[in-house]
Amino acid sequence: MARNKPGGSRLISNEAVTKATGKDWPAWFALLDTLDVPESERKAIVQRLQNEHGLSEWWAYCVLVRFEHERGLR
Repeated sequence: MARNKPGGSRLISNEAVTKATGKDWPAWFALLDTLDVPESERKAIVQRLQNEHGLSEWWAYCVLVRFEHERGLR
């Protein structure tokens, strides 16, 4: 069985991310815009999303990867 991969985050609907994380894509993007993502280590951002926003590791990576794609960083 194939595992979900963060790259698939582009296929996750706004409704699904909101249901799973409590925030929609625009809210996550606004938050990540304040974190200086291009200059930060990805692992540190993921840990921050987990610790400060209660995301699982999988959701933290999904949010980060989707943000990177949306902002042209990946």
